Amino acid sequence: PFGGAKQSGYGLEFGTEGLKALGIPQVING
Repeated sequence: PFGGAKQSGYGLEFGTEGLKALGIPQVING
């Protein structure tokens, strides 16, 4: 869904809010 979510590794832009929206655990860091 996000442009560079994977590339950015869910940085500050897609922090907890982004992960919560997708339901992905914060464990995914790359």
